[in-house]
Amino acid sequence: MGILREYLRDELILTQITLDDSPSAIHLLAQAAEPWSGVSVEILEKAVMVREQHGTTGVGKRVAIPHGRMKGLDDVLLVIANSKNPIDFSSEDGEGVQLIFMLIVPEDDNLLYLKLLAKISLLCADKKTRELLINAHTAQEIITIIEEGE
Repeated sequence: MGILREYLRDELILTQITLDDSPSAIHLLAQAAEPWSGVSVEILEKAVMVREQHGTTGVGKRVAIPHGRMKGLDDVLLVIANSKNPIDFSSEDGEGVQLIFMLIVPEDDNLLYLKLLAKISLLCADKKTRELLINAHTAQEIITIIEEGE
């Protein structure tokens, strides 16, 4: 089993969302994470937006990886969404985002944080995998694609 698979949960995978901008997307993903994490939407958003203020997490090729670290968080939060329409994340390549991996890790777990960011980046670098993830219609499809991509 790959490192990402350990943190994939059906209820934290949103498919075919329709939003226009990054704050709305981050809010929606934080809402999905709130019941599972026990952390409020506002605090989850803040953890990600602190990083977003230092530069866009729209990494290009229709992918965004909003991420952050949080004091007091017990476990990794990985929320994934694909979008029917491009979402403005101010990506460096100018393309709208259609695949979002929101990652929040416990504050002191720097090594895991870096490993997960690297794994997500590698997974999304593969054009075929990226297209499959963008076009998936169910959480189980996304899980299967990630398992096969890892």
